[in-house]
Amino acid sequence: MPNIIQIRRAVLKAPAVILAAPVVFSLAWTGSASQEASGGATVNYTSQSFGAAHPNRVIAVAIGSRISGASGIVSSVTIDGLIATKAIALDVSTAGLTEIWYVQHSGAATSGTISVTFSTSTLRTGISVYRIITTTPTPVTGASQDSTGTVTAAISIPTGGGVLAASYSPFGGTSASWANATQDYQGNTTSTFTSAIATANNPSLSATSLRMLLAAASWGP
Repeated sequence: MPNIIQIRRAVLKAPAVILAAPVVFSLAWTGSASQEASGGATVNYTSQSFGAAHPNRVIAVAIGSRISGASGIVSSVTIDGLIATKAIALDVSTAGLTEIWYVQHSGAATSGTISVTFSTSTLRTGISVYRIITTTPTPVTGASQDSTGTVTAAISIPTGGGVLAASYSPFGGTSASWANATQDYQGNTTSTFTSAIATANNPSLSATSLRMLLAAASWGP
């Protein structure tokens, strides 16, 4: 009887490929702080929340301040020791400033110190902190306006992204109301500082007879 040679076919299987989960954009407020007393050129805000760690996390800080003197700017910002970058700034002599700074922070820290250095001493300052999850850490665009009564940031929400807006006024005691935005924080004492996330294009802020310095920055997904 002839030998029967059986050929067994091996089925080759490709190695399993694990696909990374897509990065879902988010923009969320994590906290605010203020200093109503006169301070030096550097103000340290300790124990500020950064939200949960994430490899695509960006920490953005909105800053409002009244400067001791005719004019001034924010010279530098560090967030948990990381050097931040300026996204948008509105600096007005004799009135104050509103600026937004940001840094990519993929580390494990969920809180830390935010240090803001000004070009001169401050009379009062405030910050609002935001956690952004995005694959594009650099802001898409920025906008600002200085006006009394109603101020509007001519800025659009990127598709799948978001807009952070903030405003400072050297005059306090008067509440300001947002349109096309959801307010996260407002402090009214000897000055007014407020921040919000836009819900529609061109977020605006209204306050009777109150000069507001509005700045906004947008991030894409």
